[in-house]
Amino acid sequence: MMSDFDITIFRGDTPTLEFTFLDGETSQPLNLSGWTLYFAVKHSDGTLLINKLMTVTDPTNGTAQVALTASETNAVGIHIAEIESRKDADILTLVQGLLRIRNDVRP
Repeated sequence: MMSDFDITIFRGDTPTLEFTFLDGETSQPLNLSGWTLYFAVKHSDGTLLINKLMTVTDPTNGTAQVALTASETNAVGIHIAEIESRKDADILTLVQGLLRIRNDVRP
């Protein structure tokens, strides 16, 4: 079920990132009812930059989102990010990829 992603945003921006999760075998949306999802980002030196609860916006269609703050997007660089799901005693990493935070032109 794990897949990769590569997202680029700009320093200090406040994006809301939306994800739709599909079953790897059937390509149908995962039913996220009763699931708790977490979005985590680590700097290449291992420092945890973001670790927050996601909002499941459409559980039957497998959609969830996370809103990032300006302070969370302040660390310019290429970071490792993942989304982990928890339901009852089950813990599963759904996706892992890169979050690229670039400098913007305006200071």
